[in-house]
Amino acid sequence: GTLNSDLVRMIFSMVLNLAALPVIIFESGWSLRTRDFVSQFGYIMVFAILGTIASVVVVANLLLWTSSYHSIGDWRLAVAFASLISSGDPV
Repeated sequence: GTLNSDLVRMIFSMVLNLAALPVIIFESGWSLRTRDFVSQFGYIMVFAILGTIASVVVVANLLLWTSSYHSIGDWRLAVAFASLISSGDPV
């Protein structure tokens, strides 16, 4: 029989995202030379800090916007919660 192209696309996407992509990312990080990493460290820190700040602002605003659905209605509490949630991996 013939394969459904949507099914093939979905299976290929799952295999790529769950199996191949983590291996590719791990290998590229493992084989990175220290000199190359150190030369880019300033850029890495700028993107990490700005990305974290942007993520905190977006998440805090979304929390305040949806405050009728949960108990976080104060700006300070929303920023505190957003800072905990946003600190994962913004880079």
